[in-house]
Amino acid sequence: MQFPQYTEKLDRYAREDDRLRLDGTFGDGRLSEVMKGMDIVVVPSLWFENSLGVIRGAFAHKTPVVASDLAEMVELVEHDVNGLLFCVGDTDDIGRRLSGVVEKPSLLKRLRDRIPAVKTIEDEMTDLLEIYVEVSAEHSPPLQGA
Repeated sequence: MQFPQYTEKLDRYAREDDRLRLDGTFGDGRLSEVMKGMDIVVVPSLWFENSLGVIRGAFAHKTPVVASDLAEMVELVEHDVNGLLFCVGDTDDIGRRLSGVVEKPSLLKRLRDRIPAVKTIEDEMTDLLEIYVEVSAEHSPPLQGA
């Protein structure tokens, strides 16, 4: 177990509140099955993320995201377009955003309909390779005798 104190704290909260359920990790190809059953994914990060795999995964399954308004997340989640943003660390703000989703079910469909297509890893690598080739060509020394 990677973070035993944190995990125990979460387990305690879940035991004390019937509305909470911890399902552990989703290996063996279960992630798609789990994502298909979700209405929304919440990403309450307090720090900068260097990989937005959770958001990209949610979007790949056409699941809207409620996320902290940190720079990296704002690049993918457009407030009230394909998800909702809240002020980082502000529990009242995240509560308002989630209450809005519950009170206005049509919001989920509107957000879901506006989720952009997610590039595959192969497409991402092709784009990066094209950028690399372009930049390296611009900065390569001229060939001798050419």
